[in-house]
This record gives sequence, C-alpha cells and structure tokens, in this order.
Amino acid sequence: MRRTLSLGLVLATFVATGVAACSSTPPATPAPTVETPTWDPRKDQIDTAAAIWDRQRPPAYAYTLSNDGTSPERPGWRYHVSGLEGEEQVQRLFAQSGLVANLAPEELGVDGLFATARAALASEAFTFAYDPLRGYPTKLVFASAADPSAGGSTETLDDFTTAATVGAANAARTGMDEVLRRSRATSDGTWEYTWSRIPAGSPDAQPTVWTVRHDRKGTTAKQASEGDAPVTQDDVSIDATALAITNVLGSGGWVDVAVEDAPGLGVLIAVDPSPSVKGDAYWIRIAWTDLALRAAITDTQAAKARWATAQLTDYTYTWRFEGDRPLAYKVSRKGEAATVTPQGATPVPEAVAYAVPRIEDTFALIQAVLDQGGTVKATYDEQLGYPKRVELVPNGDAGAKGVITIANLKRH
Repeated sequence: MRRTLSLGLVLATFVATGVAACSSTPPATPAPTVETPTWDPRKDQIDTAAAIWDRQRPPAYAYTLSNDGTSPERPGWRYHVSGLEGEEQVQRLFAQSGLVANLAPEELGVDGLFATARAALASEAFTFAYDPLRGYPTKLVFASAADPSAGGSTETLDDFTTAATVGAANAARTGMDEVLRRSRATSDGTWEYTWSRIPAGSPDAQPTVWTVRHDRKGTTAKQASEGDAPVTQDDVSIDATALAITNVLGSGGWVDVAVEDAPGLGVLIAVDPSPSVKGDAYWIRIAWTDLALRAAITDTQAAKARWATAQLTDYTYTWRFEGDRPLAYKVSRKGEAATVTPQGATPVPEAVAYAVPRIEDTFALIQAVLDQGGTVKATYDEQLGYPKRVELVPNGDAGAKGVITIANLKRH
C-alpha cells in the first residue's frame, strides 16, 4: 500500500511538472523592423525637370529671377539672367538691402536653381515647380528658419524669352532706348563706365574691355584689356552700341537688354547674330562707375589716416545725430579709457544701433553705409581728420538717415 501511494505521488508530481512546463508563456517574437521610406516625390520633380532642361535648353534665352523678400534670411532682390550657347551672365536689377550676402552669380542660373532646390529638400515645407515644356524652374518656396513648418520666401522665374518669343525684338529696342535716355541724362557731368565684350560658347575666350570717361576736357576711351574680339574706340560709345544692336535685330538676330532699376546704370546685353549658328554669340556689359562713391571712399580713407597719425589720447567733444531719433553724447577720453555720457533724454549708446559716438566707430559706420551702396557726404577736419559733419543716406541695415556732427573737440 505504501509503495503504491509513493508511486502515485511520484507520478502526480511528474504530471504536474509536465503540465506546468507546457503551460508556460513562450518568449515574445521581436516586432519586424520598419524602415522609414527615403523616396521624396519632390526629388523626382527636380530630376524630371533637369532632364527636360538638358534636352530642351535653347541656344539663347533670358529670364528674370525675383525673390519676394518676405524672409529675413533671404532679402528681396531681382536679377536678370541671359544664356548663350551653354553659358550664362547675370545683371542685378534690384536688391532690397543694397547687397545680397552669400549669393553667387552661378546660383541664379538654371543649373544653380536645380542645385538650390535639391539642397532645400531637407525642409518638408519646401516646394518646387517647373515649366513642363522647357524644364526650367518656375517657383521655389523656401521655409523660414524661424518657423520651418511654414512657407518662407519665394523665388519666381518670369519672362522666359528665346529667339522664337513674339515681341523679343521690340523689347530689346525698348531696353536700348532706356540705356540711351539714362546716359544722355548724365552727359553734362563727369562720368565713367567700363565697356566689355564677352564671347560666349568658349570658356577660354578672353573679353575685350575698354574704359570710357567724360569730364570738362571731353570724352576719352582707353583699352583696359585686349580680348579675342577686335574692338575699337569707335565701338564702345553708348550710341555706337545702340547702332550695333539695331543692325543685329535688322538682320534677324536675337538681342536681350537688361537695365538695372533706376537710379542704377548697369547694363547687360546678350547678342546672338545667328541663333542657328554656333560660335558668334557674345555679351556686352556696361558698368558705370559711381564717381561720387569713389570720391567718398578716397576721402574717408585719407581722413582715417590723418586721425591715426594725430594719435590723440586726451580730448573731449560732443557727438550729435539729427534724424528721426535725435541723439547727443559728451565723449571724454583720457589715455586708453573713453567715457561716453548721454545728454538729456538720449539713451545709452548700446540701446541704439546707429549710436556711434566714438570717432573710430563713426568711421566704421561711414564705411558700412558705403559698402551697402548708400551715400555719404562728409566734411573732415583738415588737420586731424575726424568727421566734423556726416550726412548719411543708407541703403541697407547700417546706420539711419540723418546728420552726424562732432563739435567742440578740445585737446587736454
């Protein structure tokens, strides 16, 4: 009886153990790995457009590229681009800040726009559109750095023109008439421009460059560099250029004229005498020299040199700014230390971007305004060189419109 009970206990224990083993939860099966798809339909759009452009690129074309300037990172601008036999040249028409920082000319060409679009794919908010017949980009919408989820500035390509475009010849004549009008408006003063003929279709070809200057003694033309095209001084006047363009148009050639917005005088002319023939296309670029800017830079550099040579260490003066927000400071320097004391309700200099009461800072502001294409009319002390009166008209974010005076400078 005891043996039977013992055997039953053993069997019961074995059965219980087996049941428990069979009823235990098996190890969990790992979830399958899900990879994030890398396909981007916008990339396909860009690749498709680029392939169409490679097949359909005309031998001569032109367009205007604009940025609406709604994003602080991409200030407003407008450029004109002309292409001849696979090469492109760019003429700035307008720039909101006077200068377009970090924008290379090749970025404005069609191939450059494709590269810009590909780089912008990192933003989900970027959108791209293109012309289905020619393939060139028509609109690029960029995200704002402040809000990447929202649309930012927009670049738009308009007025795409080729030799087959209806009205292209009339548009070229209108542009050349504007060049003549502006040049004649300056005929009584002192002016200077650089005239260049730039061959197209041959990267090794050298441009021919002339400098034309007019003053009270008359007009002179001097060759600056001898290029591959034979050009004489009779060819580089504005009137001679207009006549040459008229002759090309009259013989069935294609011409595109881009003129910088007023009051600028920059001109880029694309010329293809025979659109069906390779090797005869060229550009003419007319770049007017801002003689007032050149004089302002020269005067400023000379004044800075006089101030540095004077090496004053102990002195006082009053610095004032008259504009939308008048400012006044008493400046006292002794050795290396300078004390700036606001006068009346004037805030401390750090509170106003264009408050530059130290003479060295005033010089830096003058240079910044000039660098951004603004105008400066300054009177400097003949002996010491410091700015006595400065009239500023900025064309960017440097300074503010108004007049700076430095008075009562006394040595101690």
